[in-house]
Amino acid sequence: MSCGFFIPSSLNYPGWVSAIPVFSAFFFILFGSQFQEKNFLKEFLETKFMQKMGELSFTIYLWHWPLLIFTQYYLNDTNISLSHGLLIIATAICFAYFTHKFIEDPTLKYLRACSKKKTLSIITLVIISIASLGICVRFKMLNEANKYFGNSIEYLEANTMPIEKANIVPTLKSLVLSNYDRPHAITHCLSGPICTYGNKNSDFTVALVGASHAAQWQPVLEHAANKYKFKLVTILSLPKDITIEKIDKIKPKVVITTSTLTNDKNANEILNEIELWKKLTNAGINVIGIRDNPRFSIYQNACISKNKDNLLICSLDKDQVLTKQYIAKKYEKEIQGFHAVDLTSLICFEKSCPATVNGYTIYYDRHHFSNSFMKYISEAATNEIVKQAPNILNK
Repeated sequence: MSCGFFIPSSLNYPGWVSAIPVFSAFFFILFGSQFQEKNFLKEFLETKFMQKMGELSFTIYLWHWPLLIFTQYYLNDTNISLSHGLLIIATAICFAYFTHKFIEDPTLKYLRACSKKKTLSIITLVIISIASLGICVRFKMLNEANKYFGNSIEYLEANTMPIEKANIVPTLKSLVLSNYDRPHAITHCLSGPICTYGNKNSDFTVALVGASHAAQWQPVLEHAANKYKFKLVTILSLPKDITIEKIDKIKPKVVITTSTLTNDKNANEILNEIELWKKLTNAGINVIGIRDNPRFSIYQNACISKNKDNLLICSLDKDQVLTKQYIAKKYEKEIQGFHAVDLTSLICFEKSCPATVNGYTIYYDRHHFSNSFMKYISEAATNEIVKQAPNILNK
């Protein structure tokens, strides 16, 4: 329990910090079992209340997740206060008690009364049924998303987003399916596979390098590749040494990556991989660094569906999520061949960064662009990249 008080929220679960409570519980049980003589801790753990809590512990864990998520949605905030946290814990314990009493216990008693063969058959049938249902629902949602978002969309022609269209509510179907509205490179090209777009026979190769925040620009860069007849390849979410090895093998004329990293706590934008820029430009490769986008604390489809009467509530104050000056810009003079591109005008207004524009949900989660929004701004974004990094992609 002390982990909840002493581990900072910046060390997000799941991750290596999850090992702390796991090993704490392990050693707690291991060393506790070694004491034969009576002591306060042993007597406390042997009380009926603590034994019951141990019996309910996993069910409490299962219940706390939906309760936590729905509370965050209801409060429109991921920072849960102590009072709300205690209420979630108390509710989870109550739900776990009734689940254990009316579902788990009767089920276990029934299975114990059955033969081993019948018990195994029932468990197998339940697992297969649940898995089949989950697979069917997922494929149904994917097919619906492909049909819905695959329809032709309009293009944003100006180099700034129209603020008057920020309160156009996306359709219910688009909100429900938004999690499936992901750029192709995010769903298919991360952590290994090299995907190719544009003119695959071109001698002019452009590599999209980085993690998911680089991958999300694939629809825009695919549009640029088709327009200017170059080949676009992806080298995404790989270890640094393997990334450099892939670049050396492919020998691109241009590398496009993210130049900064943002966070959802403040406007402390930081530079991303400046040493890699220097290494690539020294090898004669032009580097285009695209400024990172704002990060929201909650899923945007949830915020939009909750605030349909005033979608600007879901917006972020621009000064709170982005630095006033684009910090990578000064490196254009220091690193020959590096081009800092800022497409913020296509994502944010003068003072705020919205969650939706012209009926498009901008982000499919908290901080990754939706595929449909990327296609919507692809022409304007391509023109802006060519304007800010002239004679690089449009040779």
